[in-house]
Amino acid sequence: MLDADVAIISDTTMPEPDVPSIVIGLRGALGVQLTLSRPGPDLHAGHFGGAAPNPLQALCSLLGDLATSIGEPKGSLGEEPARQFPHTHPRPRSYIERTAIILTRVVGGGSGSAIPARASADLDIRLGSSQHPDVAERMIRRDLAISIPPGLELQINVQNRVPPFTADPDHPAFRAARWALRRTFRTHPVFMRSGGTIPVASLLSERGIPVMLIGFGSREDAIHGPNESFSLSSLARGTDCAIRLLWALGSHTVGAEDPTSAAPARAHANVHRRP
Repeated sequence: MLDADVAIISDTTMPEPDVPSIVIGLRGALGVQLTLSRPGPDLHAGHFGGAAPNPLQALCSLLGDLATSIGEPKGSLGEEPARQFPHTHPRPRSYIERTAIILTRVVGGGSGSAIPARASADLDIRLGSSQHPDVAERMIRRDLAISIPPGLELQINVQNRVPPFTADPDHPAFRAARWALRRTFRTHPVFMRSGGTIPVASLLSERGIPVMLIGFGSREDAIHGPNESFSLSSLARGTDCAIRLLWALGSHTVGAEDPTSAAPARAHANVHRRP
C-alpha cells in the first residue's frame, strides 16, 4: 500500500444530495486523557469538605481554563487567505478550520457523600490545518502545569496524534475524479474541507502518496450516531462513480480534461453502461 500511486478513500459526505464533492482538507486530532488524583481513599464529605483537595472539582476548573487559554494558534488556517479552486463549495470556514477542544467524558466519584480521590477526563482536540499535534500537546502541558492545585497530581496520557490533512487538487488524478463525478451526477463536483479526521489519509499523505477523499454520504446519515444510515441511491451512484474513476485512472489519460476522449469504443460503452 505504501508504494501506491494514489489512494482513494470514500469516507466523507456531500454538501447536498445531488452535489458531489472532493474533500481537500481535514482537521488533525489529538486525543488526551487527563487524570487528577490525591493520595488516599475517598473521604467523607462532611468531615473533610472544604479542607481536603477535591480532584473532580479541580479537574472541572482546569478544563474550563484550558478551553479559554489554548486559543487559536498563530498561522492557523483560520488566519490564512483561502486558496480558491474551481467549483469550491462556499462552506463556512470558521468552525472546521480552527482548533476546538471537545470534552467527551468525565469520570469521578462513586458516592454522593464522598470526596473522590481520583477524577479523569477525555479530550478530543481537533486541529486547524497549520497546527501539528505535537505543538498542541506542548501548549496543553504548559497551561496545565501552572494550574495544578496543591496536593493533587496530574497525569497526561496522549492516546492518539493525527496531523491535519491537505490534498493537492492539481494532481492529475483529481482530473479523473472530477470527470467520473461529473459523468455520474451530471454536474460539476465541488472542492470542500471537512471538520472530520481520517488518520490513514494523513499517514499516506506524509508518505508522499496523493489521497483523494470522495465520499457519498449525506447530512441525514447521522454519522457515529445510534441510527447511522446510508441511502441505497448513494450506494448505487457511488458504485457507478468508482467504476468510472478506476477506468479513468487506468486509461493513462488522467491528464486530459475528458479521459473518454481517448477511450476505445468498447471501454467507453462499459463506463456508460447505465444512463
